[in-house]
Amino acid sequence: MFLTGHAEETTIWVMVDKGERGFRYARVTAGDTAGTVTVTVVDAAPTRTRLRVEYDLTALGPNGAERLEAFLGSFADYIGEWEAAIAAMSPAGA
Repeated sequence: MFLTGHAEETTIWVMVDKGERGFRYARVTAGDTAGTVTVTVVDAAPTRTRLRVEYDLTALGPNGAERLEAFLGSFADYIGEWEAAIAAMSPAGA
């Protein structure tokens, strides 16, 4: 289990499944959204990894519905931020 936060909201994450090629997490942000996130390795090499990330989220109220609409509209930017953050932590030249 781990927590992530943004502004005044905290999301609780729990790993619910682990396979040879990925993981599935359940996540809930109280009063906002709940669901699962599946991360699957599509292709891997010594210097790169290609992943598929699938979100299956449900709104827990009106604020959650608005947040999911916004998330859908900005998903490419959101994933791009993750890609940049991971690349920044990778050893130079790797």
